[in-house]
Amino acid sequence: MVLKRAQHSFEFVIFSSFMKIFPTKSKDVINECILMFALVISKIVSTRKSKSLMSYSVTDNALCTLFSANAVLKYYSGCLD
Repeated sequence: MVLKRAQHSFEFVIFSSFMKIFPTKSKDVINECILMFALVISKIVSTRKSKSLMSYSVTDNALCTLFSANAVLKYYSGCLD
């Protein structure tokens, strides 16, 4: 789980970087660029979490198999916030 303050920090870094790459101060333009480049932090975090949960659930490691049922349940319950 990514904390909200960490998520805001990531968003600030991406937003600031895009302001420097595309010399503009318009928030609308920057937000559109972020959407076009698919750099929405919440989507990136949920995608990585789902990939992690699925790879965690199919591993042959004995310790991971103890918790794999929980990982699969969390994956399919939609708790990817």
